[in-house]
Amino acid sequence: MKVKTIVNAIAIGLFGVLSATGVQAAGTEEVLLGIDVSQKTVDIHVTSGGCTKKEDFHFDVNKGVTGKPPYMVTIRRITPDNCKALVHEGVRLSFDKTEVGLDGLVEFTLTNKLGNTSQHR
Repeated sequence: MKVKTIVNAIAIGLFGVLSATGVQAAGTEEVLLGIDVSQKTVDIHVTSGGCTKKEDFHFDVNKGVTGKPPYMVTIRRITPDNCKALVHEGVRLSFDKTEVGLDGLVEFTLTNKLGNTSQHR
């Protein structure tokens, strides 16, 4: 019985480490101004201080246990935009669906909030 308890404790500890470090990319879940999904691209509309670029974002695509849609997607800003320009309308960034892990005909649930409260405005 002690071996089973130790194995369970190790499994729980390992799950906690994976959840805290490796499962999601570093960064902040971005509050989006909008999103548009086409057959080949995902276009996001985000706030900007003047230095926002595509490379500042990462798409976390959780395909679950089955690997079949619908997926859970979170868009994270991995590099803050600390510039001070007044970009009231924000910027639109286009991502090829295959480069972010959403290739083919696919459905997904976006976990990001929509609004104009991003810290990068």
